[in-house]
Amino acid sequence: MFNRKFMFKLFATLLMGIFAISIHNAQAQDNSQDQGQAKLIGTVIDSTTSKPVADVTVSLDGQDKEATTDQNGQFMFNDLSAGTYTVNIEADGYEAYSKDVEISGQGASLDIKLTPASSQ
Repeated sequence: MFNRKFMFKLFATLLMGIFAISIHNAQAQDNSQDQGQAKLIGTVIDSTTSKPVADVTVSLDGQDKEATTDQNGQFMFNDLSAGTYTVNIEADGYEAYSKDVEISGQGASLDIKLTPASSQ
């Protein structure tokens, strides 16, 4: 039917094809993460009352993006590349907030407690 040499070549060709497809899929997955597929989601609360803080502007240093917290104190940034970002918040009645956050390809989550400004 088939000789051994032919079967060996056929088997080797199939293995190389599977290997090439695996490499292509891995590269495509890496590229999708580099192109900004990660999310940063977070919640902003008052540190003394533990209640959500709504209508607060959250910004990322070096990015042309801002988000505003909803009535539950939640915000979200979409389409971020993996890396380190500085999250900044300035809200009336609260001390300024700034923190570096590492975002992986899967994204990150952040719980922020704003400290009320002292009235001196």
